[in-house]
Amino acid sequence: MRVKDFYQQAAVLLLLLFVSCPASLQAEMSKQTVSITGNVQNEIQICMEDLRNFQGVRAQLNDITNSNRFKGVFSCLGVPLKTLLKTAGISKDDSGFSKPVDLGILIKNPHGKQVALSWGEVFYSDAGSVLLAYQSQPIIPHHDCSSSPNPEKCKSKRNKLKREVEMPRLIVSDDRHSNRCLEGVTEIEVIDFEWENAGDESNNRLYSPSISFVREQGKGKIQDLSGLASTRKAFVHTVGEGRGYHGSVTYIGYILRDMLKKKGVDYKPGSFLLVSAPDGYRSVLSLGEIFLSPEGKRTILASARNGEKLKKGGKYYMIIPADNMADRWVKAVQSMRVVKTD
Repeated sequence: MRVKDFYQQAAVLLLLLFVSCPASLQAEMSKQTVSITGNVQNEIQICMEDLRNFQGVRAQLNDITNSNRFKGVFSCLGVPLKTLLKTAGISKDDSGFSKPVDLGILIKNPHGKQVALSWGEVFYSDAGSVLLAYQSQPIIPHHDCSSSPNPEKCKSKRNKLKREVEMPRLIVSDDRHSNRCLEGVTEIEVIDFEWENAGDESNNRLYSPSISFVREQGKGKIQDLSGLASTRKAFVHTVGEGRGYHGSVTYIGYILRDMLKKKGVDYKPGSFLLVSAPDGYRSVLSLGEIFLSPEGKRTILASARNGEKLKKGGKYYMIIPADNMADRWVKAVQSMRVVKTD
């Protein structure tokens, strides 16, 4: 069976499970129920039985935060988030931009915590990359602490494996750090942002000499990125959902993460980066995928293509090599805005 067919059939099965989950069972398991809300065609309530009845995907979670806080190592079983979102469907505002690449996803729990995901990092990655886990088992080391040079420290770490993990749990397996692996998920909200500048589709030259940069602390213009420490080369296969494969290209440019750090931007839960072009094309990244994932360092603002400076599509072209599809790439980056959702 093809992967696409599998997920289509799985989505139908999951929808039937949602419908069949009785209200009495949902009431009994209210603390273990997840709602999919926001810009979706069908708002759905998912009880834990729905998830357990679905064929799971397994992923290992090394639960270590970006402050080096160790919280255990676990083998997790869950449902791909993209499958759940496909079942709910997308409902976009009438903005003239039909692609879902400008959508964000907020994952919340009842303790007031939330984390951000972009639509692209969920849908343009492998199915096991972002899961809603319904089972978590600790991975116990083969050797006991008697052979450790520091037995007390070893026992302290082992005790982390015994802690109770709140289910369901978001698992972002591609992240180097576990900050976004939220426990006790109760809501998945799809967000369609407001865009200040819709752009002009008649802009055939598609060139922007500078980037307008907006964040909480203020705004300004980026004229030149050559002051950044280093450039990065990216050889990419350009595959789009609309046009399919249209060439393999080498880009050279500046690391987006480095530029944001220079502007005083770092990872914050629930925060997004909105990127747009003069013709109205736009894209959304989460700050988590930029700062917590090793793949985030590969995202560049390209200034050259196959050894030649960008003219049409320049001055800078955002390239995201980690995506399976090129639909989030933005030519002639004109605007960047950091958005924090509270």
